[in-house]
Amino acid sequence: MNARGLLGVVGLALALGGAQMASSAEIGIQAIPGQAEVGTVEIHGLAAGVFDPSLWEKGSLHFLPDTRSPILAPRNSGVFRNIYAPSAVETRYGWRLFYGAWDGVPSGNDRIYSVETGNFLDFDERHLIIDHGPFIHVCNVSAIPGASGGYELMCTAYPDSAGLNKPAYFSSPDGKTWNGAPAPYSAQTSDLISIEGYPPFAAADINGMNVLLKEEDSYRLYFCNFKDRGQVFRASSKDPKHFQYEGHALESRHFVNDVKKVAVGGEAWYLMALHGNGPQLFYSLSTDGLHFSPEQELAGNLGAEDKHMVAVGWVLRGSRVLGFLYGAGAVPSLDRNRLFGRWLQKRVVFVAEDGTRYEPDRALGPDRQILKVPADREIKGRFEFHREDGVTRIGDSIPAAIRSGQVFQADILPSPEEGIDLLESGLSGWVSDHGGDPTGWIIKEGILTFTGQGSSIRLKESGYGDFLLSLEYRLPVGGNSGVFIRNFDNVLDTFHAFEIQVLDDKAEVYKDIKPYQHAGSIYAVVPAAKDAIRPAGEWNRMEILCLGSRIRVRINGEGVADADVDAYEQLRHRPRRGTIGLQNHGSTLEFRSLRLVRLD
Repeated sequence: MNARGLLGVVGLALALGGAQMASSAEIGIQAIPGQAEVGTVEIHGLAAGVFDPSLWEKGSLHFLPDTRSPILAPRNSGVFRNIYAPSAVETRYGWRLFYGAWDGVPSGNDRIYSVETGNFLDFDERHLIIDHGPFIHVCNVSAIPGASGGYELMCTAYPDSAGLNKPAYFSSPDGKTWNGAPAPYSAQTSDLISIEGYPPFAAADINGMNVLLKEEDSYRLYFCNFKDRGQVFRASSKDPKHFQYEGHALESRHFVNDVKKVAVGGEAWYLMALHGNGPQLFYSLSTDGLHFSPEQELAGNLGAEDKHMVAVGWVLRGSRVLGFLYGAGAVPSLDRNRLFGRWLQKRVVFVAEDGTRYEPDRALGPDRQILKVPADREIKGRFEFHREDGVTRIGDSIPAAIRSGQVFQADILPSPEEGIDLLESGLSGWVSDHGGDPTGWIIKEGILTFTGQGSSIRLKESGYGDFLLSLEYRLPVGGNSGVFIRNFDNVLDTFHAFEIQVLDDKAEVYKDIKPYQHAGSIYAVVPAAKDAIRPAGEWNRMEILCLGSRIRVRINGEGVADADVDAYEQLRHRPRRGTIGLQNHGSTLEFRSLRLVRLD
């Protein structure tokens, strides 16, 4: 049975899908096209919401291992084929993953590679970016976003056989040129950094534990010393090469691998990940980035393949901690490591009519959950949804019937009414599409009107990735406009980003348009599935959901488009984050009740 008809509006007071929902939410699930493996049901839409410190402080976290174990392996098999130390940076188009490897290199010397992904399901071609140069190896990368879409890396450089590993710094404006030279850049001794005021620095073995964090105009460095175990130390600097020692951040015999800053509700939280070259990973929290709470266990190994867990890095999207990647292998010599994933998700359980509970034991990427079910029959029962702690119920259960191989889409969303009013401050939050003051637009009595001559407009702020946008629009006969989403700051682009069509479909002039030009379509690619618009001169209500690779459009309560952009070659490489705009297409038009709920 399709369970979409069994949506509920339920009272909630918790962070769900990234929004603080004080009143109501949409809880629903529907079967969608697709084929799960025999003996399983696959459910989409369960990625973690915005970081909730209360769950992390309690240690109540529902991480699921990725069913692909590993998710990324060396290109060549055998001894001395090794990849590890993952560090993921969110980009406009998804993520760029950096890792250390001696992947099929006869000399076995470690180097730094990178690969891009939009969903952690598919990975583009890998690239060697930092070669070891005069060092025995360059490895254990910690990556952060640089200026204007660039990257900054802190790595371990091993200059000699005395075990005196030291941090080295590399930067790139575009991922193609590193420290001023085309990739692969050959590391130099001049890339090494200094830490003043740390007496043991010259003799220290800072191997794989040099984590870079940037805040406004300063850098923080978290590091450990193999020769002085028991502390995670910290240093700071105005530049990334010359640090000043500040003391210790955490008492621990484990090794820091990643620190990410997450802003939630006007407060900052720092999330540290640690490993111990053993069967467990750990984490610690801080509200100032200076002093961290006693560590808690993050995860244990799954079995022989990941017995020795030697590196860990967070995966974030905005303020959502989606999970973590870790390097691990079957042997303690660290020469057969792979990259594994664990994903923080809302938990779904299917309870059959006979009381049997089908619970998830694996995930497929950050957003998808897998339930094992009998392969030979349909099962009737109810879906239950739980928060990221795996325990706290979300809403009422939903009746459904499932069978092996089905794929479902879950919707666990805030009410659009809980969003911010994008017109509350008039046009002060808007600019023309090329910058400057909007022309041809006026606001009167809560209605935004375009006079027919002037510019398209966009929000001054950018970086909108996951959100629920609701609005009402009214067009004259033959009226034409569009809503730009995840678009570019300097130009609103239909064909390299996204436009949701706004159109008076019923006008005679549009009788021969293509399906992908109708109101509600993801313009020029995904057609509107049905005609849900009202006649010209009447108000239409539109809701646009952007969540990961999914874009869903509703008009007047009817679903008209629901697409996984990764399934479309024309869309899969378009931005996952950007600005929001309204199109001037030469006709008068009106908007009102523009509200935005951020989900990340």
